[in-house]
Amino acid sequence: MSAPKPLYSKEAAEALTQRERVNRRLQERIQLVLDRLGDCRAFLDIGCGSGQYLKAVATHGVPRIAGVDESPDRLEEARRACSKAELYVARADELPFPDQSFDVVLAAQVLHEIYLFGQPGEMTQVLREIRRVLKPGGRLIALDHLDPGPERMRVRLPHSVRSQLDSFAQRYQFRKIAIEEHDDGTLWLSRRDLQDFVTKIWSFGTAIEDVEMRETHCPFGREQIEALLKEACFILTEWLAFEEIAEDLKEHRIELVQGASWPRKFLLVARR
Repeated sequence: MSAPKPLYSKEAAEALTQRERVNRRLQERIQLVLDRLGDCRAFLDIGCGSGQYLKAVATHGVPRIAGVDESPDRLEEARRACSKAELYVARADELPFPDQSFDVVLAAQVLHEIYLFGQPGEMTQVLREIRRVLKPGGRLIALDHLDPGPERMRVRLPHSVRSQLDSFAQRYQFRKIAIEEHDDGTLWLSRRDLQDFVTKIWSFGTAIEDVEMRETHCPFGREQIEALLKEACFILTEWLAFEEIAEDLKEHRIELVQGASWPRKFLLVARR
């Protein structure tokens, strides 16, 4: 099996790790996963990154813990975080494990990267590969970005944040950012544009910025995910939408003048 070319450079991997260290919401996401482990004796984290989920699962006494990532630099961080984990440089569409190896497979914020940067059909292949390594009745836990749709919101931004938005609109490559300004200084933006902006501000000026400017944090709707799971012969048993965008807006002092907040993440559980 040839070593995959990682999406992230060493510097970008370091920027991601630093982000995870200061992201106050990470522990909440980890707890959502821990609450759904159930009777798990073998756990696999796909795209395990710096190993924060592996470390947390290890404290729950799961006998076997494994992780894969395409970035050797990220795996070095994972080794430091969870020394008991089996770690492999691998892509999710070709997992280095026998059939029916795990009770739970976690995909935390990795499916959108496969969907956006992978080859046509790779997402279905990844889900089938996950199903292959799950034991009968085993579960996939996936956590990722949720598409909020195209509805337009009216917002008021501080001057410094408005400057960041203008810069973002110039640099963002995934789609054209549409901004409509009113005489009173308020702006109309789609939910998608606003969500991508406020969830990517942290990356500005870092080594990960180039990757962030080429992807969206609005990749999946529920119907799309359900169709992908069905195609891979999974049964969806739980769907949770969470993390209100209002928290991000407050962090950056953005006032939502017209329109309601929405959840920007989803967590699902699907059974083999």
